[in-house]
Amino acid sequence: MARDYWLNLPVHDLTRARRFFTDIGLAFDADPSTPPDMAALRIGQDQMPIMLVQEERFRHFAAIDAVHAGHELLVTIGVASKTEVDEVIDRVEAAGGQVFGRPSGDERMYGAGFIDLDGHRWNLLFMGG
Repeated sequence: MARDYWLNLPVHDLTRARRFFTDIGLAFDADPSTPPDMAALRIGQDQMPIMLVQEERFRHFAAIDAVHAGHELLVTIGVASKTEVDEVIDRVEAAGGQVFGRPSGDERMYGAGFIDLDGHRWNLLFMGG
């Protein structure tokens, strides 16, 4: 049945959101056919897209009247090391994001949590062997 999947997150200011995610080390798809009010973050080995969608377009897609920062979803990104967790959290703070979970854990599981500029919650996780 399902061939592909992606997440859609509303953003208030797409330019600001792109700058934030670029500043913390994530990459965007450079496909010129992507509409100007959308941007595709590419994450992980499979390059699963997370679409950042300008609020007006998101309202149309989701058939809702209002878009608000909610806590309906926690996006977790697996990283390669504890050091990478720490480095990304430092970049999040420098880019204006809010850390809600300071880096912590042990050799098996180490992570941290942050909130982006639009109120979406993200989790960074290193799972050691």
